[in-house]
Parts: sequence; structure tokens; C-alpha cells
Amino acid sequence: MNVFADTAHRCFGPLASRHGLRCVSRTPASVRYENERVFLQVRFAAGGSFEVGVEIGEVQVSAAKPERPFNLSEVLRLHAAPDATYVERLQASRPDVLIDGIQRLAALAEGHATGLLNGKASEFLLLGQFRDKECADHALSRDLRYAREEAEEAWASRDYPAVVKVYKPLRKELTAAERKRLEFAERQLRGSLPQSPGQPVP
Repeated sequence: MNVFADTAHRCFGPLASRHGLRCVSRTPASVRYENERVFLQVRFAAGGSFEVGVEIGEVQVSAAKPERPFNLSEVLRLHAAPDATYVERLQASRPDVLIDGIQRLAALAEGHATGLLNGKASEFLLLGQFRDKECADHALSRDLRYAREEAEEAWASRDYPAVVKVYKPLRKELTAAERKRLEFAERQLRGSLPQSPGQPVP
């Protein structure tokens, strides 16, 4: 008996069956269901991080179209469901937590992922676009954080070429104060203002 595999199959088996998916793999770390279009996989990192997760995706039909699994937390974020953070952080080092967690995951999948489990291409397209936007937003946030650190150092040393180099590609994302700094640095480079050590700056 394996608590994870048995509980996952008991909770997700009926859901998978209702959508025409059959169990194709069952191990102490993973239980997978699929049909010719869609797969549903429940995972458990036993003995490691103890993370529990659910993935849904389109079955790979060719080398040109590999599987692209989406985790349940992405599905919930797409629908602005309040349980997204719970799903993303779910860890279960005790059997009771594992059982409760899997039961809750199955209920959330039932409530928010039926379109995906039915193989609706539009649902997968929408979710893929949502993931791409999340990735782009994360990359922009990271770039802004690094840029602000570099720009602050450059501004403090009055290295105006460096200020322009860092800020200019991100002009649309800058705060009002940062745009003023960029504009001031650009004027300095054009020579429209004298560079005086005692000159006030924004």
C-alpha cells in the first residue's frame, strides 16, 4: 500500500474517468491518466521537498509538438481563484496532510479545469498565453530591479552615460522620478546643461 498513489487514484480516478481518461501509470511518485488528446498527472516528491502537484496538458503527438504541462496553480491564477497560493506551496510530509491535500486538489481540478480535461484547444491556448505573460512580467520585474540598482550607483557617481544606458530601454516602465533622472542625464549628454559639481539635480 502506498498512501500517495492510493489516495491520488481514489480522488482523481473518478474525475479522470468522467473526462474519458484512463490510468496509464501509477508509482509512489506519480499517477498519470490520459487519452488521445489530454493527460492529467498527480506528482509527489516523497523523501525530498514533499511537494504535491497536479499537471494537465496536451498529449505529445509528434516531435514537433512536445508536451507542455501546466500546473494546477497556473489554472487557478488564470481564473483568479484564491486557492492558487495554497496549491503552489502545498507540501505534505505527513500522511494526513497528504490525504487532505490530494482531496482538495481533486476538488479544485474538478471546479476549474474541466475545459482542459475535455481537451478544449481554446482553453490550452488561453492558458499558454497567460503563462507567457506571467513569464514576461517576471522577466520585466527582474530587469527593473537590476536596472534600478545599477542606475542608483551610476546616478550617485554622476555617470550619466551609464544612467542613460540602463534606463533608456525601460523608459515606459520607469516611475516619474526615474524618468526625470533619465531626461536630466540625456540633457547632460547632449551638452545642454553644464556639468558642475555643485549643480542641483532632481
